[in-house]
Amino acid sequence: MWEVFIKPAIPIVLSLVIGGLATYLISTCGHGRRIKNLESDMKGVAGEQRMILKSVRAALYGLQEQGCNGPVTQGINELEQWLNDTAHTLKSGN
Repeated sequence: MWEVFIKPAIPIVLSLVIGGLATYLISTCGHGRRIKNLESDMKGVAGEQRMILKSVRAALYGLQEQGCNGPVTQGINELEQWLNDTAHTLKSGN
């Protein structure tokens, strides 16, 4: 008696499982592209930040050469210390 209900249900259940699996795979492939786009964006931001730091550093050194001391020297020292700490952190992977 149950065969009347089970036999027609098998293709329906299989199509739902296959459809769900296909949906999952398609959405997973899309995440890979998004991750690559984010990595590309991050490289662009890192380059932009590098240029900003170089510019700030050059401006601080220029001000120091013109005789501006005090906060300028303190800013240079803090920037150099931060760059040094960051470089060591990135090399060690921490």
